[in-house]
Amino acid sequence: MFCCQSNPNRDQKPKNILWQKDKLTNFTTYIDIFNIKGHKISLESLNRLFIGEFSLLKRKGHLKVWTEAGNKLFVKEMWLDAMRAYNMALPDSIQMEEIYSLRAPCFYHLKMPEQCLIDLAMIKKCSNGSLPKELQNIELEARQQISDYNSSNEGNKSILFSICEPALDFDEHEKYNGVANCLEINYNEIFGRHIITTQDLKIGQTIIVEEPYTIVTSFQPDGSGSTIRCLSCFQACKNFIACPHCSYGVFCNEDCIKSSLHKFECNMPVILFMEGMTKFNLILRLIVRINDDFPDVNVLIETVNLLRNGKEVTGLTSDRQKNFCLLFQLVHHHEKLSYHQIEELRKGAACVFLTVMRFPEFTNKFNNNFRRQFLQHFIFHLCHFAPHAFRLFENCLIGTEHEHSLKAFEEKSLYAFAMYPFSSFINHSCIPNVAWFSVGNRLVCKVLRPIRKGEQIFRTYFSSAYTQSSVSSSLIADFLKYQYQFECKCSICLKECEIHSNRETNLENNSLYNDAFACELLSVNAYKNLPLEKIESYIAKGIEFLEEYDPFHPITKTMTIQRTLMNLWMLSTSRMTFFHRSFYMAVQVRK
Repeated sequence: MFCCQSNPNRDQKPKNILWQKDKLTNFTTYIDIFNIKGHKISLESLNRLFIGEFSLLKRKGHLKVWTEAGNKLFVKEMWLDAMRAYNMALPDSIQMEEIYSLRAPCFYHLKMPEQCLIDLAMIKKCSNGSLPKELQNIELEARQQISDYNSSNEGNKSILFSICEPALDFDEHEKYNGVANCLEINYNEIFGRHIITTQDLKIGQTIIVEEPYTIVTSFQPDGSGSTIRCLSCFQACKNFIACPHCSYGVFCNEDCIKSSLHKFECNMPVILFMEGMTKFNLILRLIVRINDDFPDVNVLIETVNLLRNGKEVTGLTSDRQKNFCLLFQLVHHHEKLSYHQIEELRKGAACVFLTVMRFPEFTNKFNNNFRRQFLQHFIFHLCHFAPHAFRLFENCLIGTEHEHSLKAFEEKSLYAFAMYPFSSFINHSCIPNVAWFSVGNRLVCKVLRPIRKGEQIFRTYFSSAYTQSSVSSSLIADFLKYQYQFECKCSICLKECEIHSNRETNLENNSLYNDAFACELLSVNAYKNLPLEKIESYIAKGIEFLEEYDPFHPITKTMTIQRTLMNLWMLSTSRMTFFHRSFYMAVQVRK
């Protein structure tokens, strides 16, 4: 796909090219990182990726596949899966009212009359206020459903449950938004920048509820990935409207379209969605956000130079500018990367550079050779931060909520990548002392093990704190070394302890364990109807068990209750959403 002249000796250690000045200009400008001798990337050839088959233009074949799949599911009365199939077809539709007319009956059969009427209203808007007769009948019946709901106050009550809004258990930090005032960023030679606590922390306490600096959906134009979300507000709403120009953008409404960054992503090269390249879509959003936060390009250049030299930046007034300064202090390990890794970063940076330079917001600011070379290196630098992005997961079920216990939520599905300014400094351990999960766009961190004053906060770089019990330490070590260029020094990786049954205490008849674990035997549907007091009771029993048996951790029983608490925390802070993996496994989009 790329036109790249590469050195045939692929094992050769590449030179440290990040922020290097050009000898040919007497070191007044930076080197052109896309035009390195023996490793040239042709930007002219890359421009081809923005047109025709290589861009995210509407695709009739894709539309047909998903529409036909939705029709088959509809006939089988699989209303939810049919609605999702029609949602997948929507971005490739030219006449969107056709998809709305297929989707509206799904909402009606799902007893979601409000969403049904929204789709019918959009059909009217597209067709001069008229509806086919069959849809007129559905409209009348949907309005009757709402009337019946208002009079009986029953309706959709069964699909909702008590929600506990995540909130800090401490006062907010005066410097960091959404962070407890007991947390501080520390530095030493062993761990670099890391986070410590200034007071003792108890299991269950919430220490971070942080908004992302930037976030991007993991939804793929080929239909893989998880549920579709609005590209602006990231809500998993149902009545999507699509971008009229490309097959990627879906939104809640026209207001979300106007307020989004989608114009920079519209018809972007489809290569940014290929395996191993999706992280550069996040970098694209990151550079666009930074460009908005720094209207004066000279202030941006000065700020970056100060940060690169380890100097304090003063005079910044906005929280977003200060959050950028936090993010930019993340470690990039450029000098430790392999040839293959640097080539991948250069190619991704080239795509991002060409994408933003199509717009006056960038061409007007980066309007001379020095500034353009600065932008190249700046994007290249940001690309090194992609591994620091949090991978946000949603619960994944095969079947329906009536068929599964909470144990089914051990399987997760990636739905977004996000950069969090403060939380990105939490280091990894295979035996973490905090659990993290997302509520909407916010990252929530709760204490998973007792943490004493002065101790470091550790999270896992994996999707859950329990992955380490089923994956060999050698595979974990190889992954951490390749992706993050460090070796984990936790007791598991140092072979000081092992997760084996012979370390178990006799907990089979332990009442605390049985009481805490009991909720995992409930069906998801039954859990949704539990009063909040009962949920809090399960959480309290789990915390009590972990506090008593923490000295034995990690053993199977303590990790099981940690997982139980994670499920309870996640499900008590957000509405239930069910992503049916079987649906996407069954519908294969033909290339």
